[in-house]
Amino acid sequence: MVRLFFSFLAFPILFGHVESVATKFVFTGNFVCDMPDFEYRMVLWEKDSSSGDDVMTIQGPKVSRDPHYYEITGEQDGDEITTSAYEAYMVIVHSCTHPEKPYRKLSVPLGEFPFRDKTYYKSVDINLTNQGKLVTNIMGYEGFSGK
Repeated sequence: MVRLFFSFLAFPILFGHVESVATKFVFTGNFVCDMPDFEYRMVLWEKDSSSGDDVMTIQGPKVSRDPHYYEITGEQDGDEITTSAYEAYMVIVHSCTHPEKPYRKLSVPLGEFPFRDKTYYKSVDINLTNQGKLVTNIMGYEGFSGK
């Protein structure tokens, strides 16, 4: 009976999630693109090794005009117990490509951020000109799965 009691205590520790801590993210920067304007759509992700990556924010489709400044925010409130930090990345589908169509999908790692009740700010300039894997659609969800 005592073993059974301790088994119930151990189960959430081994297979559960860490206690919720509101961690916010603000990513800003410039897209480097040799075109005066282009379309894009961004998804901010948090990488999970066992339960599947978490979408934090979906933005767009939008049109970027020179200068190509962006800002995307997100929030997480807990992660797998086997980690002590969030691993953020962004997936961008864009038309900063020659010829103009089709679109390209680019995955951009943003770093690891320890679980904290705080807001992390990071500026990242991203070269989009002809960068990423060719995809055919910016409007739908094709190309927006993580990785």
